[in-house]
Amino acid sequence: MLLRVFPSIPHPLQEDFMKHWRSGLTLTLGLISVAPLLHAAFSSTYTASPTVPVPTGCFPGPGDLQSCLDIAADDPQANMVVLQPGTYSDGPYNYSPGIDDDGGALVIMNEGATLPVLDGGNSDTCLTISTFGLPSDLGADVTINGLVFQNCDASSDGGALDVGTDQAAITLENSNFFDNSTVDDDGGAAILETNSGAIIVRNSLFERNETVEDGGALELVTDTGNIDVLDSVFNDNIADSGGGGINISSNTGNITVQGNTFEGNQGGITDISDGGGARISSGDGNAVVSGNLFLRNLAGSNGGALSFFGNTDGPGTVTIVNNIIAGNSNGNSASSTNTLGGGISVFEFGTALTLTNNTIFGNTSQASDDAANGGGVSILLGNGDTADLYNNIIFGNSAEANGGDIYSDEDGAVASGLTGGTLNLFNNDFTSFYSEALDNGGAGTVNQGNNIDADPLFVNTAGDDFNLTEGSPAIDVGDPSAPSMPATDFAGDPRPAIPGTNPDMGALEFQPEPTAPPTPTPTAAPIPPLLLQGDGCSLQANALPTGAGLAWSWLLALGALAYRRKMK
Repeated sequence: MLLRVFPSIPHPLQEDFMKHWRSGLTLTLGLISVAPLLHAAFSSTYTASPTVPVPTGCFPGPGDLQSCLDIAADDPQANMVVLQPGTYSDGPYNYSPGIDDDGGALVIMNEGATLPVLDGGNSDTCLTISTFGLPSDLGADVTINGLVFQNCDASSDGGALDVGTDQAAITLENSNFFDNSTVDDDGGAAILETNSGAIIVRNSLFERNETVEDGGALELVTDTGNIDVLDSVFNDNIADSGGGGINISSNTGNITVQGNTFEGNQGGITDISDGGGARISSGDGNAVVSGNLFLRNLAGSNGGALSFFGNTDGPGTVTIVNNIIAGNSNGNSASSTNTLGGGISVFEFGTALTLTNNTIFGNTSQASDDAANGGGVSILLGNGDTADLYNNIIFGNSAEANGGDIYSDEDGAVASGLTGGTLNLFNNDFTSFYSEALDNGGAGTVNQGNNIDADPLFVNTAGDDFNLTEGSPAIDVGDPSAPSMPATDFAGDPRPAIPGTNPDMGALEFQPEPTAPPTPTPTAAPIPPLLLQGDGCSLQANALPTGAGLAWSWLLALGALAYRRKMK
């Protein structure tokens, strides 16, 4: 079923793309309407208006958005609600099929390049969707595509958007969230929660959202499903507790955070918690954090940019590759004590860590009691855990206590007399490294080699340009056999840049100037012969191949005499 929703008052044009320039790269958030592709899947077309309700529902003619959602709740088909451009402000809107409803899959989307706006007027949640009431919601997947949520203020989870399912998948894409908040729970912009369904967030923008709990912009929770956060932008969001940009939790599902920008977010400043940009908690599943940009985020406790918690029940993995993490900090509170990781904080506890080809620069770990460790990276390993750090630039970071660039605690079970964990540290660029095993007699093992301590010579750190300049000591000194080494760099260029050479350290491969082809030797254009004829003779001029001159041939008509003279 296709239900079109028309507002009665046109809204000014909403931006349908955002461009964020970072390190010479452009991230474009665009929207391509998929309505023409989906029309064939629906048997009927309905129109509705948000301000002219029709009690009998959204049959041909005007109706409101809530009526459309009510109709969709009791339709076993896949239902698509298409919003025309305009502002929808008579919410909150609710989609909650009950035990007696059939409720098929639901798509709420825009039609056209101008995005419709759901505006809460700073008093309401904009949209709540729950499929928990269905006898089974398997296949009742929820998709939100191409909407703007603004000024929504919730008293519970999800300032603008609250979606909950049992088995149904949740997809949020091509949408913008501005100035939303929740005053009593998680997810300043949105909370997406499912027991076993997949969660996908893609190509969306989150700015100036706030919560008193976790997830300044997003709270994403699943037990066994997978979570993907892709190609989105998180700017200036605030969580009083953990995860200024996003807070993610999964027990056994896989987690992927890839191609996103996190800038100026704050997490755990009031409640002194972790993850200024992102906080991730993972159990038996595998987590990948790849190709993200973390700039100037702030955490009250651990992980100014990123905080990761493994599960003691393991065995899971966390792979952190191709990220740029710069200018982040932790511990900016009078109550911040014993902080870890101005850039990244990893608590493994049963999870294997791989940290390969990242650029981690200019991050700071601080605390009110000066007990701040790991300005760039902090790693706590449980007994038997391993951490592999290869091909990273972890340089120019600072900590008030130990490990300005890298802090590692390998003796997670020293009190029990166990052997601790193992840190492998190869082909990295750093200055300050502190290991509890090496420097404090703790349990655990550290293997290291081929590391350097040299200025990587970035192009312009003040301008967030972390490309390497020609002559950088980080060029061609990475390990080509590094675990999880990506085939391309942060910018998508080949790694290594020149086949047959070693990769560079850091997130960005140095791209040499292409060799100019040799200048060809100019060749004179051939001159066509010139033939002049008169009475009894002819004159023909030919260009000599050697360019030595012209040969003039006088040919008598009778052929009795030929005279050839070379003129220079």
